[in-house]
Amino acid sequence: MTTTPAAWSDKAWMSVKDADMLEAIVKRLSGAAPRLDVFEWGGGKSTVYFTKLLAKSRFSWTVAENNPEWAQKVRTEAPAADVRLIPLGDGYPGAIGLARPLLAIVDGRLRRRCMLAASEVAGLVVLHDAQRAYYHCAFSAYRYHRRAGDMLWIGSNHEPTFASVASVV
Repeated sequence: MTTTPAAWSDKAWMSVKDADMLEAIVKRLSGAAPRLDVFEWGGGKSTVYFTKLLAKSRFSWTVAENNPEWAQKVRTEAPAADVRLIPLGDGYPGAIGLARPLLAIVDGRLRRRCMLAASEVAGLVVLHDAQRAYYHCAFSAYRYHRRAGDMLWIGSNHEPTFASVASVV
């Protein structure tokens, strides 16, 4: 696995390989479910891209963001997303609450704690920057998981959900 991608994507602040993989996952899940519910910690370029990609689909995209200025920027550029300003602290990882999103994307702050919160409610969880060893302790909260692409990790506690994207990763 590389730690610095050779090329960055125009879809997300990640490698071309990882952004294409995440796009394939989003498309697969969107096509398999009557409605795709996504929860994302840390909105940005991918939020804008993927909410536009899903514009003709039934979906919800909720973002937990801790920076007020950045939250406003994401709201402006991704009006289909429900961007929630959540200060750092226990409420940030807990922002997923009792929601049961089919997909959770962990790409913000407090990633280990967010991964643990997502393990209890999300169908599939994608972690960006998985090459960072200090996130690895949260992997054990998932029955099914693997590293993928350049800097992604994918996990689930539901074998059918994990298997549904296994050919993508």
